[in-house]
Amino acid sequence: MNRIQFLLIALLIVAFSSFAFAGGAKITIVNGNAAGVGFNDPTPAAPVGGNPGTTLGAQRLNAFQFAANVWGANLDSSVEIKILATFEPLSCTATAATLGSAGTRTIWSDFGGIGLFPGAEFPAT
Repeated sequence: MNRIQFLLIALLIVAFSSFAFAGGAKITIVNGNAAGVGFNDPTPAAPVGGNPGTTLGAQRLNAFQFAANVWGANLDSSVEIKILATFEPLSCTATAATLGSAGTRTIWSDFGGIGLFPGAEFPAT
Protein backbone atom coordinates (compact mmCIF):
# COMPACT_ATOMS: atom_id res chain seq x y z
CA MET A 1 0.00 0.00 0.00
CA ASN A 2 1.49 3.34 -0.99
CA ARG A 3 1.35 6.51 1.08
CA ILE A 4 -1.54 8.08 -0.86
CA GLN A 5 -3.71 4.98 -0.49
CA PHE A 6 -2.94 4.85 3.23
CA LEU A 7 -3.87 8.54 3.68
CA LEU A 8 -7.08 8.08 1.68
CA ILE A 9 -8.14 5.09 3.77
CA ALA A 10 -7.29 6.93 7.01
CA LEU A 11 -9.30 9.96 5.86
CA LEU A 12 -12.30 7.79 5.02
CA ILE A 13 -12.16 6.06 8.41
CA VAL A 14 -12.06 9.39 10.23
CA ALA A 15 -14.86 10.83 8.09
CA PHE A 16 -17.20 7.88 8.58
CA SER A 17 -16.43 7.43 12.26
CA SER A 18 -17.34 11.07 12.94
CA PHE A 19 -20.91 10.34 11.83
CA ALA A 20 -21.32 7.98 14.77
CA PHE A 21 -20.59 10.76 17.27
CA ALA A 22 -22.26 13.76 15.66
CA GLY A 23 -25.88 14.76 15.66
CA GLY A 24 -28.93 13.90 17.55
CA ALA A 25 -29.95 17.19 19.18
CA LYS A 26 -33.61 18.13 18.81
CA ILE A 27 -33.93 21.89 18.33
CA THR A 28 -37.43 23.37 18.35
CA ILE A 29 -38.23 26.91 17.25
CA VAL A 30 -40.82 28.46 19.57
CA ASN A 31 -42.80 31.11 17.68
CA GLY A 32 -42.79 34.32 19.73
CA ASN A 33 -44.60 36.55 17.22
CA ALA A 34 -48.05 38.02 17.72
CA ALA A 35 -50.86 37.12 15.32
CA GLY A 36 -50.47 38.55 11.83
CA VAL A 37 -46.76 39.46 12.01
CA GLY A 38 -43.38 37.79 11.54
CA PHE A 39 -43.74 34.02 11.60
CA ASN A 40 -47.53 34.52 11.62
CA ASP A 41 -47.65 36.83 8.57
CA PRO A 42 -50.66 35.58 6.55
CA THR A 43 -49.48 37.07 3.23
CA PRO A 44 -49.98 34.32 0.60
CA ALA A 45 -46.78 32.93 -0.91
CA ALA A 46 -46.08 30.24 -3.46
CA PRO A 47 -43.88 27.38 -2.24
CA VAL A 48 -40.37 27.99 -3.52
CA GLY A 49 -36.90 26.43 -3.28
CA GLY A 50 -38.06 23.37 -1.34
CA ASN A 51 -39.94 25.49 1.22
CA PRO A 52 -43.53 24.19 1.30
CA GLY A 53 -44.95 27.19 3.19
CA THR A 54 -47.96 28.85 1.56
CA THR A 55 -47.77 32.07 3.59
CA LEU A 56 -44.85 34.41 4.16
CA GLY A 57 -44.90 33.60 7.87
CA ALA A 58 -44.89 29.84 7.30
CA GLN A 59 -41.94 30.16 4.91
CA ARG A 60 -40.02 32.19 7.49
CA LEU A 61 -40.70 29.64 10.22
CA ASN A 62 -39.76 26.75 7.89
CA ALA A 63 -36.45 28.46 7.09
CA PHE A 64 -35.68 28.95 10.79
CA GLN A 65 -36.57 25.33 11.59
CA PHE A 66 -34.44 24.11 8.67
CA ALA A 67 -31.44 26.02 10.06
CA ALA A 68 -32.17 24.59 13.53
CA ASN A 69 -32.27 21.08 12.06
CA VAL A 70 -28.87 21.62 10.44
CA TRP A 71 -27.43 22.68 13.82
CA GLY A 72 -29.18 19.77 15.55
CA ALA A 73 -27.63 17.32 13.11
CA ASN A 74 -24.20 18.55 14.20
CA LEU A 75 -24.78 18.82 17.97
CA ASP A 76 -25.02 16.02 20.47
CA SER A 77 -27.57 16.56 23.23
CA SER A 78 -30.11 14.34 24.93
CA VAL A 79 -31.99 17.47 26.08
CA GLU A 80 -34.37 19.24 23.70
CA ILE A 81 -33.13 22.74 22.86
CA LYS A 82 -35.92 25.31 22.56
CA ILE A 83 -35.30 28.63 20.84
CA LEU A 84 -37.80 31.44 21.35
CA ALA A 85 -37.63 33.36 18.08
CA THR A 86 -39.39 36.29 16.47
CA PHE A 87 -39.17 37.70 12.98
CA GLU A 88 -39.61 41.45 12.76
CA PRO A 89 -38.01 44.51 11.16
CA LEU A 90 -34.68 45.54 12.66
CA SER A 91 -32.89 48.89 12.45
CA CYS A 92 -31.63 49.89 9.04
CA THR A 93 -30.10 53.11 7.70
CA ALA A 94 -28.36 54.11 4.48
CA THR A 95 -25.01 53.01 5.92
CA ALA A 96 -25.76 50.22 8.42
CA ALA A 97 -28.23 47.42 9.08
CA THR A 98 -28.88 44.83 11.75
CA LEU A 99 -29.37 41.47 10.05
CA GLY A 100 -30.23 39.59 13.23
CA SER A 101 -29.73 39.53 16.95
CA ALA A 102 -29.70 36.97 19.72
CA GLY A 103 -29.51 36.85 23.48
CA THR A 104 -30.29 34.69 26.47
CA ARG A 105 -33.69 34.56 28.09
CA THR A 106 -32.59 32.60 31.15
CA ILE A 107 -29.27 31.47 32.56
CA TRP A 108 -28.86 28.32 34.63
CA SER A 109 -25.81 27.37 36.62
CA ASP A 110 -24.55 24.88 39.17
CA PHE A 111 -27.09 22.22 38.20
CA GLY A 112 -26.65 18.61 39.24
CA GLY A 113 -25.89 15.74 36.95
CA ILE A 114 -28.46 13.98 34.79
CA GLY A 115 -27.89 10.52 33.29
CA LEU A 116 -24.52 10.47 31.55
CA PHE A 117 -23.96 14.18 32.21
CA PRO A 118 -22.11 14.79 35.49
CA GLY A 119 -23.31 18.39 35.89
CA ALA A 120 -21.25 21.55 36.15
CA GLU A 121 -17.52 20.93 36.20
CA PHE A 122 -16.73 24.36 37.66
CA PRO A 123 -18.75 26.53 40.08
CA ALA A 124 -20.99 29.22 38.53
CA THR A 125 -20.96 27.63 35.06
